[in-house]
Amino acid sequence: MKQRTSTPRPSDLARKDIFQTLRANILSCDFKPGEALSENALAAAFGVSRTPVRDALAKLSACGLIDTFPQRGSAVSMISHSRVRELAFMRAVLEKAVIRQAVEAYSPELQEELATILSVQESCCKSGDILQFLYKELDFYKQFYLCCGRLAVWQTYRWLWSDALRVRFLSLQTFHYHQSPSRAMGSDHWLAAGRMLLDAFSCRDVCACERLVGDNIDEFVRDAQRLRDLFPHYFAPEPRLV
Repeated sequence: MKQRTSTPRPSDLARKDIFQTLRANILSCDFKPGEALSENALAAAFGVSRTPVRDALAKLSACGLIDTFPQRGSAVSMISHSRVRELAFMRAVLEKAVIRQAVEAYSPELQEELATILSVQESCCKSGDILQFLYKELDFYKQFYLCCGRLAVWQTYRWLWSDALRVRFLSLQTFHYHQSPSRAMGSDHWLAAGRMLLDAFSCRDVCACERLVGDNIDEFVRDAQRLRDLFPHYFAPEPRLV
């Protein structure tokens, strides 16, 4: 596991910076699921009062990244496999419809924007910046929602991405556990998947776009199950069905 993200100097720090730094540490599992977070310790590390730290923790709680317990403080939330499956289901239902509408709304400007995002992701692959790679991956898919006026749809399940991003990060960090030769390059595999989707979109091939989106979602679900087997201590117990 890489070292924890360096803390910015207090003079450069704002509430947004504290939130983004803590979020990066959680998404990259530098702050591990279940790990306790102390307001006092974090305030001392950032060189600020407890107030901006408390505000950042409240935002992280709203994002589903930490749990707050009365009289006990806060802890990084466990990864919920059930929420991961919910996100996959919602994407499988919604994203194919969105991609169809996006193809109908095709424009050279959108194609150029998608190509630019993939170029940034390629740079992330070379530098090993997994988290930025994943942020840009989200941005890539978000463009399809934006171009057909479905931003509200994107935002309705955005909160579920907190668990999905941690799964994706762990997947890219541990790609060498996979037996499939197609996964041998880790993030390069997903970059290639993005390029194939862009090619299909550029050709206005709706069927190919739908198939590629479905394949990516299916692979994400399989990754989540494999990672749950590898890191059971990172995942919350499954709720019992009544």
